[in-house]
Amino acid sequence: MDKRNPFTILDIAPGTEWPVIEAAYRMLVSQVSGPGNTEKQSGVLAEIEWAYKELKDPKRRLKHYRKYMKVPSGEDNSPSSSGSDEITDTRTRWKTTISVVVSTVLFCGMLGAIGYGLYVVGAVPPEIGSGVPIDHASDIGVAATPTNRAKEMDNETVQIGHTATVESLRTTATSEALVDQKAGLTATVEMAQLALTPTPVQLRACPNVASVNVRTGAGTGYRAIGYILEGDCVNAIGRNGAGDWLVIGDAPRPSSDGGWVSASLMTIEGDMESLAEVEDE
Repeated sequence: MDKRNPFTILDIAPGTEWPVIEAAYRMLVSQVSGPGNTEKQSGVLAEIEWAYKELKDPKRRLKHYRKYMKVPSGEDNSPSSSGSDEITDTRTRWKTTISVVVSTVLFCGMLGAIGYGLYVVGAVPPEIGSGVPIDHASDIGVAATPTNRAKEMDNETVQIGHTATVESLRTTATSEALVDQKAGLTATVEMAQLALTPTPVQLRACPNVASVNVRTGAGTGYRAIGYILEGDCVNAIGRNGAGDWLVIGDAPRPSSDGGWVSASLMTIEGDMESLAEVEDE
């Protein structure tokens, strides 16, 4: 029984569609073939030809797919040869919806805080500074008899001083309240601005070869989990420390989101140094 893995020989993922398989085959043949063909190169070329013939036959390709992806024979989840892909990433849609709702709520809260602060700043009691005298006799229910009037005349200076002191206290208390309200409003606005954090830097990246493998880590030693065809542009959302591998998102096939691709095989629109550095797990 032949134990060779045609997917490993062509350096592709088991779920790779036929156009990518053919592109990978042609690229490997062009790399191995050339002048001064050695016996070792001939052996490698024979391996490539065998893998290509195995995967060219739909029945044998399905058999290898079930074997290496460990899919039961009763379940046919293999990709079709036409290359169609109807996978819908509901988690991405939910994350986007939640982000929009949270941003809207925070923005409305910020507007409400500003409106409330403006209302408080303008809500000065009308009696302050109006010049209306305070009738202490009517407040305590004492009749303005001649005797009481004489007492009020004797204490006129004290009453004037008392009224001035009360008005001064009211003015001071109101000013301090306004200062506290302004400070609270400023803190609220700053918190809202911090909450509305801008989206991290993303750069557009497109393959400059026929196909590019998407791997689980920054290096060819990591397992291939998908691929990007020439013309399938994605968003570069991060890079490794050396800057030779990129983390991608918004891929045509959602299973490749969060995977790594070689930066040398991608054409990047923008400064790659602006991308966030991601640690390779």
